[in-house]
Parts: sequence; structure tokens; C-alpha cells
Amino acid sequence: MIKILCAAALLSICSLAPANSQTSPATSPATSPATSPANSDWSSDRSQGERLDLKNDFGGAVSLYERALKKLPANASSDKVDLQCLIAVDCLRLRKDDKAEAAINAMLVNYKKLQAANALTPDTEMSVHTFIEEIDGYSGREVPVEQVHKRNLLALRVASEIIPSLFNFQRLSRVTRGYLGRGKPALALEYVQVYVAHMPRTDKRYGDLLLNEAALRCLLGDATSLDAIAKEMRKTKSASVVAARISESQTWATDYDGAQKTLDRCQKELKDKKSLTEADQVRLDLARVGNYLDRGQWAKCETLAKHCLTLHLDTETRRAFLNDLAFCFSSQGRNKEAKVFERQANQYNFLVDDEREVAAELARKHAKKH
Repeated sequence: MIKILCAAALLSICSLAPANSQTSPATSPATSPATSPANSDWSSDRSQGERLDLKNDFGGAVSLYERALKKLPANASSDKVDLQCLIAVDCLRLRKDDKAEAAINAMLVNYKKLQAANALTPDTEMSVHTFIEEIDGYSGREVPVEQVHKRNLLALRVASEIIPSLFNFQRLSRVTRGYLGRGKPALALEYVQVYVAHMPRTDKRYGDLLLNEAALRCLLGDATSLDAIAKEMRKTKSASVVAARISESQTWATDYDGAQKTLDRCQKELKDKKSLTEADQVRLDLARVGNYLDRGQWAKCETLAKHCLTLHLDTETRRAFLNDLAFCFSSQGRNKEAKVFERQANQYNFLVDDEREVAAELARKHAKKH
């Protein structure tokens, strides 16, 4: 079995830049020896294509990969998947997105045939994994963000259709916040919406994702969804819990001022009602610290977190503040101070686990009584 991604396809993701950009060759994985003249013929075309890829002659490489593809027998689905991934990657480098999408569609057909026949090999699965990594989340400034967006949606589609394990919240956050970092919240929202459409409602992060989507809408001027979710949450949760969670989603969406306003509004409402407890205040302040961290306001983060550590805190909350301070100092290059708080946070790890076990045992005993 010939492994998919040759040296050219395993180049840095930055090689998805236009053909005149410079790339650094990577080491090509080993390939299986040809077993027949026909195999030797098509694999020779592929090898020549790989060499052209290393020279940044992506158009020439595509021609050779397509010629190799035509020489494959009808039942060579694994090798077809490999070549179609190579074609798609090079077409994206050439900014021929329509042709790349056609190659991806053909690849999906062959991959699903292998899935149905239980004939997938580790090499073929790795081919598609690496292909997705090649095109997903690319943020090189030399490629227009709108084109990057098309690639990310293609990667999302491939992952959701055939490799659900690559369909995860971490990938979503990386890609979405990449858009936000480039000042493109509308693209971030579209990506999240497509992600939500594919995501199983049974996923434990589904509710978080809906909240983040609503926060992005709010950032773009439509607070309807966020207000509706907050109203529903208040039916079962305290005002400070709701405000903190809403604020965290706004921070995720880089709506930093909106996040602070959410916390300030809740704090004022509770004060006016004379019902602001220390637990409420700590909960709101923990969300504030997260906001300060995300926007790089180190001094505010340090001052507030250190103040909160002087209060009576449960173990998990204390550890959260300690971790935030460790991150705050390490982000400033103050590594010696960061390590002090890291050590303190780690001392609480076993206590948090013990507390969770005790809580779980109490819950089981309560359930038996009822």
C-alpha cells in the first residue's frame, strides 16, 4: 500500500500559499514497491509529481497525479484516495478551489466505499487526517481570509462526513478565533453555524457551542439569541452563574467590553437587591480575571486574582485563580513567579479529585433514599 502524503503533501501548511512562494521540503514516507508493470507505470507518474511538488511546480504535479489516477484499476480505492488528496492539496495551492472540491468529492466516494467494505487501512486513514490538517485552520497572511474560509469549510465537511474524531471543539475554537484575530467575526459566525449543523445534539459541548454562537451574533449587533439563552438559564441557575457563563462566551467571542458589561450589570442588580453574596462576587471576579487574561491586561488580572485568593474559597476555585496567575506571569516572561503559582495550583489537584469523589458518593446515597 502506498502511503498518501508524499513530501510535498506533508510540507508545512504555509505551503498552501501561491505557487511562487518558498517552501521547505519534508521527508517523504516510504512507499511500497511496485508489483506489476502497470503499478510501476502509475507510481512512476506519482513519484515524478512528488518531485515537481518539491520544486513548487504544483500545476505540473497535478497533471502527473491525474495521469496516474487514470492508470489505476477500478478497484484501487485506497490509491485513488491518496492521489485525490494530493490533487486537492495542490489545487488549493494554485487557488483552484472548484477543482480541489471536485477531487475532494471523488475522494469521499472512494473513502466511503472502503469504509463500507471494512477495508480501510491505517495508511489511508492517515492520508485523510493529514490532508485535513493541511487545509484546516490555515491563517497565513499571504492568503486572503475569504479563501482560507473556503478551505476550512471543506476540511470541516470532510471531517464531519468520514472522520468524526477530527470534529471537535478544540478545532472549532482554533479556527474561529483565528478569524476573530483577523477582524472577521462574520466568517467566524458562519463557520460556527456550519459546525453546529453537523454537530450531534448529544455532544456534551453542544450547549456551550450554541452559547458561543449567540455571543458572536451579539458581537455583530444581534443580542436576541444571547438574551433568550440567558433568560432560559435563569430559570434553573443563579444570576451570578448565568452572568459569569454569558461573560465567558463573550470573552471567547472577543467581545471583551460586552463581557465586562454583563458582569457589571449583574453585580449592580444584586447589590441593589442587597443580595450580593461573597460567592456571587468571587464567581463574577473569576470571569473578570479570564477576560483580563484573554485581552492581555496583566496588571488588572494580577491585582484581582491575588485579592480573591485572600478570601475563603473552595478548593477548585482557589486552584482556578492560581492557574490564572501562573498563566498571567508566564505570558509576561516572568517564569520564576509563574512556577510558584503552578506549584501551588498542583498542590490542590488531589484535593479537587477527593472533593469530587465525596460529592459523587453523597449524590449516590441521596439517589438511593429517593
